[in-house]
Amino acid sequence: MTGYLAKPGVGEFASEAAAVIRRNIVPVLIYGIFAAVVASGFDLALGEGISSSLAQMPFTFIGSYLIAWVIIRNEGRATVSPSAKGFLVSSAAGMLVGIGGVFGLVLLIVPGLLLLARWSVVSSLIIGRGVPAMDAFGESSRITKPHQWPIIGLFVLLLLAFLLFLTAIGVIIVIGLTAQLGSFSVTEWSEAPAIVVIGNLLTGLLSASAVGLNVAILNIVLDHAEGHEEIFA
Repeated sequence: MTGYLAKPGVGEFASEAAAVIRRNIVPVLIYGIFAAVVASGFDLALGEGISSSLAQMPFTFIGSYLIAWVIIRNEGRATVSPSAKGFLVSSAAGMLVGIGGVFGLVLLIVPGLLLLARWSVVSSLIIGRGVPAMDAFGESSRITKPHQWPIIGLFVLLLLAFLLFLTAIGVIIVIGLTAQLGSFSVTEWSEAPAIVVIGNLLTGLLSASAVGLNVAILNIVLDHAEGHEEIFA
């Protein structure tokens, strides 16, 4: 067979991400509620700070691992079951990806975005397909390389949309509370239990959605790589 396999653009990646999240809305909501309960419990008991963050960390890592595996399984990409080894390896790899991306962004924005794009499916490969850690970095880089610029474009668009959303919400809250109370205290507002719970719920939902985004990227790059191999075999 001969032919041309068109490369997906930013729109295709965004559409697939929305579709993955929609197909997995139940686990996404469950994780969001779980994260809100855990984080809010520690924040209200210990105060928002390093102590609360450290106490939440084991629950965050375990929850993130399980939601990732569930979404990967639901998308038909899982070839292995959850395991302690997979959890430990994926957690370590995830931290390396985060550190590498942040380090790259601090030095220069483009290298950091390139790293995040090329390593965007490392955790998914480890969690869902049992790929060894070092091999996962190489495989992720290989299959995402042809799509690195659309992936970067998607990341930038989502970041801008998120910042605009936060700005709009912040302005609405400040104006509303100032009009109602006559004054506005950021400290008092941010420490209100309802605000703490809502903030943690949004954070949990965003974290689960980010997992869905990574799985959507995995879906597209694997389909494109497999289709390319079939065409030129």
